[in-house]
Amino acid sequence: MSVSEKDFNAILRKIIRQVLIEQEKISSEQQLLSLKEEKKIYIAVNEEWDNRYYLFFEELKKLNKNVKILILGDKVDEFRTKAQELKLGYDILTVKEFKVESDNEMVVFPVISRNDIIDIASCTDKTATTKVVRRCFEEGAKIYFMKFGIEKLTGKEPEKYKQRILAYYREILEFNIEMIDDIRAVM
Repeated sequence: MSVSEKDFNAILRKIIRQVLIEQEKISSEQQLLSLKEEKKIYIAVNEEWDNRYYLFFEELKKLNKNVKILILGDKVDEFRTKAQELKLGYDILTVKEFKVESDNEMVVFPVISRNDIIDIASCTDKTATTKVVRRCFEEGAKIYFMKFGIEKLTGKEPEKYKQRILAYYREILEFNIEMIDDIRAVM
């Protein structure tokens, strides 16, 4: 049985149309899945309240994102009280409860000490902060430090000390930890 060129082109157009419809369905399904699979966002905070958290949480509330607060210490009740005063409304977790389940998760540290930076750069696992960072590394979760929350040098330190501290900062950047100015950049 022979098919005319006209019939062949008509059949070919039908096949192409059907393939395009199927591709569109698959693309739509993938978009729906990615919307459902929204990033899990954890905000890692020290157990001691730092006044820099006020501005950070005000900005975060404006973004209207579903985040969880991760307490890096044992004084969870004190932080819960503070969170209620500020009407944050976020779930609060301890380091023991924190689990990274996919590489679609991220942890933001609004405030981080110089000692924690040194411990992370040295790959030690002795503080709650370094334990969280290690879990993130092991599971591929993104880590962000807010620039305003990084402990600054005073300028009075000896030059060799400054160079060593700056080397630690460079080291953590090589670990793909990002230092950001604005939380909106990663939301």
